[in-house]
Amino acid sequence: MASVESIKKARRCWRQYNVKLIRCKDNERQALLDLKKEFVDNGGLLLSSWGSQEEDCCKWRGIRFSNSTGHVILLDLHGCNFVGRVPHQLGNLTNLRSLHLGFNYNLTIENLDWLSDLHLLRHLDLSLIDLEKVDLLQSIDRLSFLSRLCLVGCNLRRIISPSLHLTNFSSIPLSIIDLSENRFTNSSIYNWLFNFSSSLVDVDMSDNPLGGSIPDAFGNMMSLESLSLYECALESEIPKSFMNLSCIRSLELDSNNLIRQLPELFQTLFASNNSLEILDLTENKVSGSLSDFTSFSSLRQLMVGSNKLNGSFPKRFGQSSPLEYLDLSENELNGSLPDLTSFPLLRYLYLTNNKIQGRLPESIGELSNLKILDLSFNLLSLEFSSNWTPRFQFDMIKLSSCKLGHHFPKWLRSQSNLSFLDISSAGISDTVPHWFWDLSPILNHLNFSDNQIHGILPDLSLKFVKLGQIDLSSNRFKGPIPLFPRNLTSLNLSKNMFSGSIISLCTIVTEFLNFLNLSDNLLSGEVPDCWIDGNKLVFLDLSNNNLSQKIPASFGFLEQLILLNLRNNSFIGELPSSLKKCSFLEVVDTSENKLSGQLPAWIGTYLTQLSILSFRKNLSK
Repeated sequence: MASVESIKKARRCWRQYNVKLIRCKDNERQALLDLKKEFVDNGGLLLSSWGSQEEDCCKWRGIRFSNSTGHVILLDLHGCNFVGRVPHQLGNLTNLRSLHLGFNYNLTIENLDWLSDLHLLRHLDLSLIDLEKVDLLQSIDRLSFLSRLCLVGCNLRRIISPSLHLTNFSSIPLSIIDLSENRFTNSSIYNWLFNFSSSLVDVDMSDNPLGGSIPDAFGNMMSLESLSLYECALESEIPKSFMNLSCIRSLELDSNNLIRQLPELFQTLFASNNSLEILDLTENKVSGSLSDFTSFSSLRQLMVGSNKLNGSFPKRFGQSSPLEYLDLSENELNGSLPDLTSFPLLRYLYLTNNKIQGRLPESIGELSNLKILDLSFNLLSLEFSSNWTPRFQFDMIKLSSCKLGHHFPKWLRSQSNLSFLDISSAGISDTVPHWFWDLSPILNHLNFSDNQIHGILPDLSLKFVKLGQIDLSSNRFKGPIPLFPRNLTSLNLSKNMFSGSIISLCTIVTEFLNFLNLSDNLLSGEVPDCWIDGNKLVFLDLSNNNLSQKIPASFGFLEQLILLNLRNNSFIGELPSSLKKCSFLEVVDTSENKLSGQLPAWIGTYLTQLSILSFRKNLSK
């Protein structure tokens, strides 16, 4: 008698043999070949695997077939940059369960009559294909198994034709609908959408000019887990019917004009206190104080930035929370920050542009997962004890206008993974310690501006190989301008005491540099003629120095330049005629120099964008 194991092995062998015998159906192969004829495959990879009529289409890319019947059940051609017309022969794939043609914005669909033949279809994605002139819903109402519909950016204005009865859709088990980035403006979309209230789990209507208020009927979607209505020009209050949404996990209502007191809103959503994970109310008109939200035991992301919150933080938060992302920036919150160790998983904290004051609790150093901290433009003090060593490793620190004390913050020495550091206007009047210049090799953005930092800069060309933006303006740095990394995009050294030649800057005049400000220093000598590769530079300010000799002819290669300020130097000669190639110039200031001659006539001919021109206090013939 055969063992159980041998029987299983025999069955596996038979299945493998049976699969080899199954080939795709002739009419389905032909439908796919017709599609290939209509499409231009700019990527050249996917359709190249689709061969002749003799080949088995089950092996073609982007296709999945049934092992038992040989029918094509999935066609996935999304995001392939195809060009062409979607042929009606797709209707011959009558056993298709999933059709993904989305994100091929150069495809055209003349009609969708063939869609109703795909009566087993469950998933349909036609995103970024223009469907404005197509009667989509006449075909969809026959897809009685459809559960997922994605029509992102299809230029849709209405969802339903006047002759179509809403009751036709009541049997469709739609659970996921994404109609974002269209042009729906009237209530017909709601009338159609609420037919699926009992089955819908995920609804995305974001980036549509819906206007008006949020309908109460959303509260009848008892199975709803995700609702996105951001950038929909919505007004009025968030409906109280939302108290019925006990399963909601993600609620995105940002970038509207919604009004509600935040404590009242939390109360409305109380039924979801065990399910809600993401709440985004950014850029609305939500007001009131910040109440304790830790009763939402699953909340991972809370975003209420750019609203009208006021009052102070709770003195303490009631319980430990899984919160990872907190954005309360751009409000009018005041008072001091409480202890935040109730959020041990916190990774992102944005509190910029409030009126928070007092000393930042040293306990923030216990948040070992914190990666981004933005406390800028508050009245906070971060003067920690000299031996304070935080447990976090920041990627980004933004502390502009916070008070860090006169000494350069020693605790930064522990931050070896920084990519962004802004400690501008922080009241520092110290030198930059040597250890800082070797701190983080991945630093990309550095802002020390508006302090009283002094000393001489070292050679930085090999220190921060990824550094793109440096702002050291309004300090007391002195000495020669050092070498900087070649990949700089922006350099601001204005309002310091740098002296000597600027020839070292030739190494950063590359295709990356777009902003250079050396104004209000003690720089002298000739401006080197090394600007040939600066074709991306849009802002160049060398004013209020003692630079001399002629203006370099290679300035003419700065063809994207918008502002050129050479005021209050000692330049001689005439404006170089090569500047006529800088046709985007809007501001030119060469006043208070020793230039000779008159303004050239070509300025009016070639510099047609010019709005400010100053040539005063120069020599004349």
